[in-house]
Amino acid sequence: MVDFSIANRQPFRLVADSNGRHHFGGAVDIAGLTPTGATVPVQHVISFDLGDARIPIENGIGAQRLPLFYPFKYGCGGPDMQYDVRSDNEISILHMSDPEPDEPDGQYLQVDTLPNETFRIEPFTYEEARILGFFAADAHFQPNDADNAILDALDINHLAKVGGYHPHITNVPDLVCKNPDCECNGSKLYFDLLLRLPPIPIRGDDEFWYEFQGAHMSFCFGLCRCCGTVIAFNVCS
Repeated sequence: MVDFSIANRQPFRLVADSNGRHHFGGAVDIAGLTPTGATVPVQHVISFDLGDARIPIENGIGAQRLPLFYPFKYGCGGPDMQYDVRSDNEISILHMSDPEPDEPDGQYLQVDTLPNETFRIEPFTYEEARILGFFAADAHFQPNDADNAILDALDINHLAKVGGYHPHITNVPDLVCKNPDCECNGSKLYFDLLLRLPPIPIRGDDEFWYEFQGAHMSFCFGLCRCCGTVIAFNVCS
């Protein structure tokens, strides 16, 4: 069994909830966050609680959580990264497209940690999924008043999507697995998108995003279908 895999294709969204089980931001006590030869750690985005019966993730290593990290302070804020979750207390960075950290004044994120928040995952209703899919697929027909009401309620510009089916991700080149222990190493991989996260406000504030504030882009996190390691990158929306 691979480390982690997508268990089903049901789409969800993140919803802030003081009783939520999924922890966004903050510092985490996990080894392996600093790339070899560097002194700047990658940053914690969110840890999914794998005990949540709704979470669409199969767990092959007996972990209690799946933490997602992004190298915000590298590559002018835009590198891609692949890492292996060894346990609840350790990751191993397998690849960084730009392993040299940016100069402190040039880092796209100036905070050491993202602000803390807890989230639950909420399944999309049929009506929400229908209009989102239609809205993304067809530029000719415009949403009607009822559709716009749904889009407004979802706050589409700050919509963080979890799971679902994504046969194609716009503006992403072919992804290649960099895990030397994977049978797909060096080959175009089958990638399962787990989280697509725009620079969302936390408790009404988005200034902490610094250069990313208000950007029409998303941070994407997913799994190599062959080995279950995590791959992270960003794309223009």
